[in-house]
Amino acid sequence: MEPKTIVVIDDDLDDLDIMADVISTIDPNVNCVTYKDAQTAIREISEKESMTPDFIFIDYNMPGMRGDECLVKLREIARLNDSVIVMISTSMPLIATAKLYEAGANYAVEKPSRLANYYTLLKSIFRNHR
Repeated sequence: MEPKTIVVIDDDLDDLDIMADVISTIDPNVNCVTYKDAQTAIREISEKESMTPDFIFIDYNMPGMRGDECLVKLREIARLNDSVIVMISTSMPLIATAKLYEAGANYAVEKPSRLANYYTLLKSIFRNHR
């Protein structure tokens, strides 16, 4: 079985580090690719035909291009149809959640406040999509 590829897009470098650490702890064989802005992520994923992430985590509140805009652009890339896209934010209003699901998100969740809860959240998402 090929190692999974997981992309994390977040403008907060601390959050990127936390996500990458938690992901590598859950499965050290995962290829975790991080981007600090949506524009770079979209460009690189679009250009790299071989990159078909199993999971993509997108921060909702980012400068330049918000996470919901990034979600729409990524869903336009046909090879990402089977990628699980998780929208993640410090606060996730219910009205935003409904719009994100309509736009193609598989999950819309709030960032955990405790590290242990990151493990629980990510394990749950990964378990549901083996």
